[in-house]
Amino acid sequence: MTVFIHLFYFCDIGTIFIPQATLTEADIRAALIFNLTPPLVPEDVLQSTVDRVLELYPDDPAVGSPFNTGNETFGMPGFKRAAAICESGYLNLTTFATETRISL
Repeated sequence: MTVFIHLFYFCDIGTIFIPQATLTEADIRAALIFNLTPPLVPEDVLQSTVDRVLELYPDDPAVGSPFNTGNETFGMPGFKRAAAICESGYLNLTTFATETRISL
């Protein structure tokens, strides 16, 4: 199963699930909160977690997905940042699901 996960990683799968549009930090924040609603934690914990995610994924196109494309934004500022966040979440969920299935 590890090979399967690595294949998806090289495909920059986060770009598939993000709208091909200009995304502001407010748009990304709203999407994160929407996808974590209803929260399983208090509101202040949810807000601080989203703040931390946005801090860990800076608005720097050089480190966004699709990777290895430098500062190219493809005319969609914020897209690469949102795609990188999405990709990390997808890979973590896939890894968790795989590990859970293997341990059962």
